[in-house]
Amino acid sequence: MAITIPRIIPSLKLGQMTDGAIGDYAAQRVTSLTANDATFGGITPGAADVNLVLVNFNSALAQTGVDGSPSDTSIKNAIRMQLEIILMQCANACSDVAAGDEGVFLLSGFGIKSKPTRVTSLETPTNLRFMQGSMDGTMMAKFKGVKNAGGYEVCCGTNPATPDSWTMFSTSKGSPVMITDLTSMTVCYGRCRAIGSRGIKSDWSAVVEFKVM
Repeated sequence: MAITIPRIIPSLKLGQMTDGAIGDYAAQRVTSLTANDATFGGITPGAADVNLVLVNFNSALAQTGVDGSPSDTSIKNAIRMQLEIILMQCANACSDVAAGDEGVFLLSGFGIKSKPTRVTSLETPTNLRFMQGSMDGTMMAKFKGVKNAGGYEVCCGTNPATPDSWTMFSTSKGSPVMITDLTSMTVCYGRCRAIGSRGIKSDWSAVVEFKVM
């Protein structure tokens, strides 16, 4: 018999926010998480991790004023993507802590996309592909999302024989996922899967080969 597990799906809607709004949103989440450290103090990434990226984002944003260059804007956009990713990861971690308890989850300051649902399995994401990112050493992983997924994991590495040792990147938003700290002019491999809270995960997708330019 399949075991059913309640799952809270966070709602962030970060793509709809202006740069100023997402900075304020991140600062508010840091405040909420810090105020509820007894509940969320052990999550990764946590309030301190979000705040570190937020500081970098605000600094980059300040460089994109009247005298800002296209390069400044590109850097700001890349750091904004990092901020979106870490906020999504943080919300997903809070969902894991809440374990289906809506009241506990809302202490984090994140919103809820829907009421807790019960799922027994998740489909495997399809159409995984990797595209060059806006900065050196970065790629964007794109794939077709699946129903009832609370998030996704993409892992990448240089040895196709040891995927369990690859670096993991997570998001609760879906495609695309930014992959960072890659070495230019190397051949890499990646795969992805859908995730839910409390251990529900889909099968891994087929491994995809790509070259970092």
